[in-house]
Amino acid sequence: MRNRFLPGLSALAFCCAIALPAYAQSDSTPEKKALIKELLGLTNAAYNSEAIANQIMDKLQAAVTSQFSNEMREWIQAQKVAPAEQKRLQAIVDETIQRILTRVRAEVPKRINYGELIEKIGVEIYNKHFTEAEVKELIAFNKTPTAQKFLKILPQITAEIMPGVAKSIPPEPTQFAGELVEKVAHEAYNKRFTEAEVKELIAFSKTSTAQKFAKILPQIIAEMTSMTEKLIAPELIPLIDKIVDDELMKLTPKRN
Repeated sequence: MRNRFLPGLSALAFCCAIALPAYAQSDSTPEKKALIKELLGLTNAAYNSEAIANQIMDKLQAAVTSQFSNEMREWIQAQKVAPAEQKRLQAIVDETIQRILTRVRAEVPKRINYGELIEKIGVEIYNKHFTEAEVKELIAFNKTPTAQKFLKILPQITAEIMPGVAKSIPPEPTQFAGELVEKVAHEAYNKRFTEAEVKELIAFSKTSTAQKFAKILPQIIAEMTSMTEKLIAPELIPLIDKIVDDELMKLTPKRN
């Protein structure tokens, strides 16, 4: 049953050999790389690495659960046993899936340092998209107390805005949905920022570097997630194969 549960990651591992040289070709200097590392540190790269790690683990969990459940469901149906026995076997399979997922979540952090990996990938991606002057401009702003305050409470603001909008939107979306989002966001920001801080945020957001950053940020996040998946695939596939095989060996006596 080796490699039958995560075919998607196998494909990612294959793509890795093609994708990596594209980043290696980007010209850079030690000074620029140091500046990018500083920027990543200022912009909560650790928080981003945790978010990316959780996203990858969620995808792994869904893939393992789906594939393993389908395989075992077919085997149970092929046994031609009574409904009560089918129910018992399905319960055993469900328990096995949970053990697999628990072991995977426990083992992956021991083998992969997401913080270091995201920093390495981030340096390559930011180097590709931004000039050294732009990186310095982003650093200068992110060192300000207002920017640090904004970064610190941004997750809290986002968490507050979305439920507020969801509660107020009518069953059928209307033309006022955009106005509603703006209203809820205005209330959230008004509680946390002074007028001077808002002006400082606005002034920076009008710069060409800030607008460029905002425009390509979704692309940066997508590239970081994709590259992380490709780099960790060769490590994860054998690990998950081993865990699945171990659990299947435990399951075999119960299946017979």
